[in-house]
Amino acid sequence: MEQFLTDVAVRMELPGFGKGVIQAKGGRKLDLLTLEDWVAPYFANMAKQIGNLPEASAEDREWSAVDRALEPLKSRLSKQELGELSYLFSRGGYFVPMGDFYDGEFQADIPGAQLHLYNEAFTKYIHSYSGEHYPGIPAYQKNKFWNSDEWDRHWDKEEYPLLFSSYKPTYRSNYSVAFKTMLAVNESNFIYMHTDTAKQLDLQSGDIVEIASSSGTQQLGTLHFDEGVVRSAACVGIGANHNVSSSLELGCQWHVTQGFYVKRWLFFLF
Repeated sequence: MEQFLTDVAVRMELPGFGKGVIQAKGGRKLDLLTLEDWVAPYFANMAKQIGNLPEASAEDREWSAVDRALEPLKSRLSKQELGELSYLFSRGGYFVPMGDFYDGEFQADIPGAQLHLYNEAFTKYIHSYSGEHYPGIPAYQKNKFWNSDEWDRHWDKEEYPLLFSSYKPTYRSNYSVAFKTMLAVNESNFIYMHTDTAKQLDLQSGDIVEIASSSGTQQLGTLHFDEGVVRSAACVGIGANHNVSSSLELGCQWHVTQGFYVKRWLFFLF
């Protein structure tokens, strides 16, 4: 995607793209024609801002295969810059002791608190579907479809009292889901719900529940209480497989069938 956008920008002769458009330290002029042209100075600047980074050891390089990752950048960076990046790449970032991250009870090295009760610049933006200007102030709006219809207009709240949301756990990614060691953190996915909501529905943590979409697709899951889930909603983490889309919102209805708590779900794209 980055390469496609760069190619389009070059063909359109947009400023900041092409030969010799990046001003580097010492008067050098760098190109911006490929993805590597962009990420090389980006990471080099990051390493320079951290400062005094050592070079990755031979053992670091062997375990992380960092040399393969740095290969496309070799012609674009100095030996010193490549050495600093080898340390960052071999660890996946730069980490400091937890004690250095806080100043007493508060996070250290952060700018002063800012609270914008009114942002005039934001009012100039227009909602891509409704055509209305954004308010520029904190405002409550009911859940709506893309055409501004409120959900209650299509799904009666008495019939579908619960909402659904999804999230991506930090330990579930396309590169880690196949690792058996990650299963030690959580062997299976769960359907999460706030304790108060579950009690209202006479449910217990560990109950087997079924999610059934309006298209006829069913999926069994284990209910798990989580105080972090908003009341009157259910939540499922994504990443355990590729069958749950994070762009889905839904209403649902509960009832009991053959000893299982069954949810009839109504899906719609949000």
